[in-house]
Amino acid sequence: MAYSGNEISYMDFTGRRVYNGYERYNYGSAAYEFDIERRRREEKKKELEEKRRRKQAALARRERRINIVKGIQLVAAAAVFFFGCVITITAVSSVAEVRYEIAELQDELSALQNENIVLASEISDTINLDYIENRAVNELGMSEPQSYQIKTISVPEQSYTVQYSDDTSDAPEVDAELLKEFFFKSSNKLTETE
Repeated sequence: MAYSGNEISYMDFTGRRVYNGYERYNYGSAAYEFDIERRRREEKKKELEEKRRRKQAALARRERRINIVKGIQLVAAAAVFFFGCVITITAVSSVAEVRYEIAELQDELSALQNENIVLASEISDTINLDYIENRAVNELGMSEPQSYQIKTISVPEQSYTVQYSDDTSDAPEVDAELLKEFFFKSSNKLTETE
């Protein structure tokens, strides 16, 4: 609001006071001498106050926007944290479940390995020639053959049987020399008895 220089005072006829907008009154009919500098200062002051009010309003709007953005960021960070916690808990529980299954399978494997050891020892016991002879004589009631029951056959020296197996680690170990000795000893006894 700039000063135009054509301002007019008006009179309050009830109190016979004259006002000109400067909040001073005049008792007479003469016009005031205007203080232009004061008027300019007041207008500048009003303009500055208006600018300050606009700046404050702009700052308040900016602060509201910043607060809204910060709120959205906080909510997003909380959602990411919550989602990460859910994923972590799920991963930990699945790992624990897999560990439990592994422990069960290891227990089952150790039980099967123990059973294999027992079976291998039983097989090795049944291959023992003294055990076979003892069982045949005592449990099954077998006896040495009579001379009329013995038939002699000729077996070439290079005759042998080969047995192949896919997995030799599970097969029990057999003492080939002991078996050879048993069979050749038996054939020698057979030839002697004839």
